[in-house]
Amino acid sequence: MKKIIIILISIFICSSCGEWEWDESPRYYQFTQSNYEYIPTIYSDIGKTFKFKNQLNEEVIIEVLRYKLTKEKAGGYFTSSPLHYYQNLEIELKVQDEGGKTPNCDLKRINFSNANGSYFVCHLLSSRSPDPCSNGSIPPQKFEFPLELEVMNINGVNYNKVISVFENNEAYFSTKYTFNKVYFDFKQGFIGFDDTENNVQFRIVKD
Repeated sequence: MKKIIIILISIFICSSCGEWEWDESPRYYQFTQSNYEYIPTIYSDIGKTFKFKNQLNEEVIIEVLRYKLTKEKAGGYFTSSPLHYYQNLEIELKVQDEGGKTPNCDLKRINFSNANGSYFVCHLLSSRSPDPCSNGSIPPQKFEFPLELEVMNINGVNYNKVISVFENNEAYFSTKYTFNKVYFDFKQGFIGFDDTENNVQFRIVKD
């Protein structure tokens, strides 16, 4: 009787062998359509500039230096296969303030990654001065989705994915003012910054 049972089990296992397919290639987690609802693709045009004005009619301009999608490796050591791959987006921006001062280094860095298909994260990095290469940067701020976002209206335009960043960290946007509150929309990018001590507010200007 025992022999019959063993034979039957063997037949059952082998009968399913043809249906089992082992995929040894690591998965690649790319940005989804829902991820792109929170990615500022407005910065995908290299060289494009964005103008900001305050109540004194002074201007600050941000220029796009880099918008690059890359395929990154997660896990694995040396030549071994990674656990998986994930898509990463690097954005770099340069600031030119009202005095026409152009910094020597990239001043604003934004990084998005879809680490494992369910962990969508953004890092924001800003300098404290027009020369972050020698004077350092504010520690990067990390945002994991989903987030509680705010709505702002600027000159009749609604921005509904807004978060206040770099509060009280003096993020560099000007040699004249010290900004301790910066507004960032996850679809439209930077939209404004405030110097609360001097009561000066810069807001993005749409063409």
